[in-house]
Amino acid sequence: MEDTNILLYKFSFSPLEDVIVPGFSSKFSFTFFTRFLSDYWVDYLRKLHSSREPLKPYRFSPVFSGKNALFKRSRNHVAILRAGGTYWFNVTLIGFEPELDFRDRLRVFGKELVVDEIGFVRKEFGELVGDGVESFKMIFLTPTLLSPKLCLPPRLRIETPMNVLRLYPQPCLWIRSLVLFWNKYASKDLKLRDGYKLSRLADIYLMETGYDVKPITAYYTKNRELIEHRGFVGWIKYKIIDKDFAEKITPLLRLAQLFGVGRSRSIGFGYTDIEFETA
Repeated sequence: MEDTNILLYKFSFSPLEDVIVPGFSSKFSFTFFTRFLSDYWVDYLRKLHSSREPLKPYRFSPVFSGKNALFKRSRNHVAILRAGGTYWFNVTLIGFEPELDFRDRLRVFGKELVVDEIGFVRKEFGELVGDGVESFKMIFLTPTLLSPKLCLPPRLRIETPMNVLRLYPQPCLWIRSLVLFWNKYASKDLKLRDGYKLSRLADIYLMETGYDVKPITAYYTKNRELIEHRGFVGWIKYKIIDKDFAEKITPLLRLAQLFGVGRSRSIGFGYTDIEFETA
């Protein structure tokens, strides 16, 4: 059975002038990326972006300086890319591959930028499957948004406000967000048939061995309205206490490195780095 392609691009660049970026800088990343695309692919991405379909087949990260993501941290805060600084972001696509016309200079938001380096990696879903890990450290580099609705029993339907979010990485919630994404895009032979059970077992089989997590507020502009998102950043360490469970969730952890966890991943929330220890 044909596998699903995953494309990962990483762009490093230097502004020649100061650039004021939107509240959450993934809008800058999106605009930067579209400068390499034909009108057809720009329209294609914009239609995907504006659709109400959940679990979109892409992730545009915010702009980073080192490991620090740029985003509006208070209503009066302004995120600025400084002239001469070095910045990066990445784009992950799944199931489609646009044609890119690369160049070494661009204008984004009316300012000139030098493109220092472009990296590209192609993966398949099947490559994410492998040996289980014994322990790992999750590092949440951007605000992570986890809804408690993720772990409701499948037959239970209730209405909750969109802003009801957890400020701590409960395993069931972030595992469930990965299971849903995995099953939407994986080929039939790789889909997880016990995804809900797997998510609930995460609260038992993932033993926390250390953490440093703090709540944080980020702001995102949508339709000229400034929207407040309350999530968390930081890190947490886990030891997996069941070998079979470790083999089942390790592919999901690798997926998290590519697409993040939780809500609004497509615009860079829940950006996650993971450090593994092999069983």
